[in-house]
Amino acid sequence: MQRILRTSLLACAMTVAWGCGSDTGENRCNGGGGANTLEGSYCEDVEMLFTEARMLTLTSGDRAFLRIEYVRPLGTGLEKTLMVVFDTQAATITPGEKIDFLQAGGSVTRVLLAGPVTLTTELEGTNTVQLDTWTGEIGSPIKGRVDLSFKNGRRLSGTFEGVLQDALPSA
Repeated sequence: MQRILRTSLLACAMTVAWGCGSDTGENRCNGGGGANTLEGSYCEDVEMLFTEARMLTLTSGDRAFLRIEYVRPLGTGLEKTLMVVFDTQAATITPGEKIDFLQAGGSVTRVLLAGPVTLTTELEGTNTVQLDTWTGEIGSPIKGRVDLSFKNGRRLSGTFEGVLQDALPSA
């Protein structure tokens, strides 16, 4: 009986330690919960750690882009565990409705210390982004989800929630 109890306690402790991030505030793909998450089979052999999600807007000419970044501090910079970008002018955004990510000029990148890794060419099948809360105004709340499918059969989903920020704030 004591052995079963010790094994159960050890399993619970390991679940808390591995499934919910670390004491540094890092979230792991397939763990951590909260408003900002990454999950899916893509994470089975790719370590994806982040401490926060940032939602940024960038305007270039008549185009406006939404950039969703799952980041963590690393050294003197930020590691962008996952960066999802799409052109908000190339899609009709209706809160709660899915947008075809690739048709909206979507791109997916990981920006690690070793350099950027583009994942867009690995996407296949249905890839969507959904904005549940969206006005497009800087400082407004934003909430949504991204769902990605890869050629190797893996999937990656992420939820995000926060305040929309300007990617290039004025000095």
